[in-house]
Amino acid sequence: MEANTRDRLAQVSALAAEAARSSAPVIIAGDTNLPGLSWALSRWLGGFSDGFAEAGRGFGYSYPAQRMVWMRIDRILAGSRFRFLDVTTISPGVSNHLAVAADLELLPQSH
Repeated sequence: MEANTRDRLAQVSALAAEAARSSAPVIIAGDTNLPGLSWALSRWLGGFSDGFAEAGRGFGYSYPAQRMVWMRIDRILAGSRFRFLDVTTISPGVSNHLAVAADLELLPQSH
């Protein structure tokens, strides 16, 4: 379990570092395995806007889809060049997670 935790933290750290280096607008989407109160989410991804927090309705729970859904670990995060217009969860019926979908607006680049 400790090795798994180390691997996941290393992945999140590397993802955040790569996103921070990007000169292009950044969207991070997927199963982060990080609940809202996670220190790792705050530490490494806290500089990104969380789509559901910005434009979602309700709790945004996405896991486990086959039982009572009670956890929000699937996220769409975006850098400062994006504004979230709408975010929702949908049930595609092919995963044990609900899908998260978002409409975003790319904002003009400030000079």
